[in-house]
Amino acid sequence: MIAHHEAGHAVAQVVLGFDTNGIELNESERNRATARFTIPTPMLESSKETPAAKRLLYGKLIMTYYAGPCAEMAFSGLSGSPGEQGDRQEAWNLVFHICNAGYKNGDYVDPVAQAGAMNSLLEKLWNRTYFMVRTGRFQIAVAALAAEGLTHGAVGPERTAEIVATALLKDSERTHPFRQQDHSGSIVTSPLVATSIVSRCSASTSIPNRGFP
Repeated sequence: MIAHHEAGHAVAQVVLGFDTNGIELNESERNRATARFTIPTPMLESSKETPAAKRLLYGKLIMTYYAGPCAEMAFSGLSGSPGEQGDRQEAWNLVFHICNAGYKNGDYVDPVAQAGAMNSLLEKLWNRTYFMVRTGRFQIAVAALAAEGLTHGAVGPERTAEIVATALLKDSERTHPFRQQDHSGSIVTSPLVATSIVSRCSASTSIPNRGFP
């Protein structure tokens, strides 16, 4: 289910506010299947302003990595693929920055407490990402993007964003975690609605700072 894996990444990129580059698929060679993206400059710059903003960015990045294996699991029921292992490693590399945001050089952090906080936060973000991926319209977007990718071998950024927007906006009669109404009552996509969970997850996970040893 490489197609669903990469489509999961790309749909999450759009939902979470990143600039997706679309997907490229080669079902016979996983290392040639990609869903690359870039971080918008305003998002990157704002992440430098406060530790909370930095945690939010890295949390969103982790959810983007997790969305691939979560989509693969949602559609196939399987887990533990090489792609999932790589995504989990990327998430581990990123969570270190979340748990250490706000600390200064020379601050002592208990390594046992640090490892516990990192694992706790990763578990929360995995569960939240899986919930996000299992949402009906998210799955519709993943299925549509994967099908188009398998047909054409690649789907560009504009078409990817269009597929995601179409899937989310179809469900106008139900409350959706990635949509909210604007002042006119129209349904609009809102990455902030989806990513507020990152703030809640990271805020509830702290590392005790015991001062200098």
